[in-house]
Amino acid sequence: MGRSNREVLISPRTVITDQDLQRRSQCSLYHPTEIDLLEKPSRLTFRWALRERHEGKIRQVVDLRAHWVAGWTKGWGDETKNSVYWDGVKKAAGFARCVYEFLLKYEVLHPYEPYTLELDRGQVKGEKALVVWHKYRKGDIPMLVDPLLRRPRHVKTPNYAVLAQWLAARQKVEEVELGIAHLPMLFGQPWRTKDVNEQLAKRWISNLVAEAADKRDYPRTGPQCMTCSQPCSEVFTGPVGVLE
Repeated sequence: MGRSNREVLISPRTVITDQDLQRRSQCSLYHPTEIDLLEKPSRLTFRWALRERHEGKIRQVVDLRAHWVAGWTKGWGDETKNSVYWDGVKKAAGFARCVYEFLLKYEVLHPYEPYTLELDRGQVKGEKALVVWHKYRKGDIPMLVDPLLRRPRHVKTPNYAVLAQWLAARQKVEEVELGIAHLPMLFGQPWRTKDVNEQLAKRWISNLVAEAADKRDYPRTGPQCMTCSQPCSEVFTGPVGVLE
């Protein structure tokens, strides 16, 4: 008998960004309604500074501050420059000093570049950057860069976007050690993570991707509820607050 001509349908692989991965870890229905205006100028200025450092130019504090303020002003738009605007401008000096000290301490192995992390049920996509820590007597230690606005209260709480970036970097870095350099750009002191449980991190992220692939979305309550559009309230179809 001849081979069947039936077309075999293959479901497309699930693709999720590392930032969506982190949001999904908080709640698969989480849709934030608030945007921190400090995030974009900080992120873009830091990325620019890493590119410049990779090309051999360590930008001075004044340059970093000016770049941040320009981004802050652009994001502010044509609105009246009120006290909130000027409070933002004041944060540029601390940001610039923090990033400048980081650039002095680390050599940039490569600035941000795209990556794809292949897992059984799908892919995680994003961007990652690596620096080198010249540790005395222990040689050069590559480290993933984790810029964030504020130092968390508990520094060992997993950030799944960072773990996905680390796993992707782990596949390319041949050295035994691969750490993470955490840089709170506006509030708090930097710290380093020297050891990551690779198998556990991969299992957790694989589970989140599998949840997305199976569309097993359900609400998980927590602090994120304060800034969510509250799609989980759709389960209650009647009027709100009725007392019989």
